[in-house]
Amino acid sequence: MVIDRGRQSYEVFELFRHLKSEMGERCIIIRGNHEDMMMNAALWPGDSPLWKNNGGNKTIRSFYKHGTHIFHHAEWFKRNTVLTYEDENFQCCHAGLDSEDIAENLPEVLMWDRTRIDRNDYYGKLTIIGHTPIEEATWYVGDEETIEILPEHKWMPLPETGLICIDTGCVFGYKLTAMVVGDGEYWLDSVFWSKDKYSICDECGSEFLKSSSKMMALCPECAHILYGYPNCAHVFKNGRCIYCHWDGSQSEYIKWLKSND
Repeated sequence: MVIDRGRQSYEVFELFRHLKSEMGERCIIIRGNHEDMMMNAALWPGDSPLWKNNGGNKTIRSFYKHGTHIFHHAEWFKRNTVLTYEDENFQCCHAGLDSEDIAENLPEVLMWDRTRIDRNDYYGKLTIIGHTPIEEATWYVGDEETIEILPEHKWMPLPETGLICIDTGCVFGYKLTAMVVGDGEYWLDSVFWSKDKYSICDECGSEFLKSSSKMMALCPECAHILYGYPNCAHVFKNGRCIYCHWDGSQSEYIKWLKSND
């Protein structure tokens, strides 16, 4: 995922555009659901609300600060992103897959799926994914039971099968994880987005206590509604929850979800 939610989407885009220009085919950018939503919105304005409610508004503002609109660059994303990558040891897509043959999967599955992680039942060729935010890079073995938190800062043998998810919630204030793969081994490293005690919820705008939420830049209320994480047992005093510091704010998207529940 290159764009959306963050305040510096334009700068990230420029970084990848430079890398692609310098490295050519050696720079492989996996297309995710956010790039897909943006490209659809550029073609069909009726799709804009879905994209904007998932961070597109921040991307628009970021590009506007630099005198342009992201829709002017939609064609670049179409030309320079791919749905999958594969070599002899592993394969990559943004979200998940149904078929063990990665080429047989529908684009919607490759960019949106979370069921394989939930079921932990994929035992095909090792596939490295993101999309589903978790606390630590994790190997889902594929036996419907076993998962392993992967160690950082040392070379480890690369698994041959299963799923490895490296989305560690940077966009929600936790950390960004990178994985280096070579000669049958891998190396993991990560950097934290922030160590402050409080954060501002990316969805509803309320300040909240980071330790109260599984997603570091979503309050527990929004993390629960959007992603199913445990909620806080809110007790309000003087306009804020005494446990998580949430002020009861709700975004228009959250209100819409609740009204259609």
